[in-house]
Amino acid sequence: MEKHAGWQHLKNKALVFIASSLPITAAATIGSGILSLIAVPFSPLLF
Repeated sequence: MEKHAGWQHLKNKALVFIASSLPITAAATIGSGILSLIAVPFSPLLF
């Protein structure tokens, strides 16, 4: 039972960690996507 309780606690911590890091990951992904969309038309000017 102790192992199960510990596993449950670990699972909850993992869920909280994923939930808290998800917006950051999503924002970074969207941000880089937008940046690449902006950068592609201007890349001939930059290089």
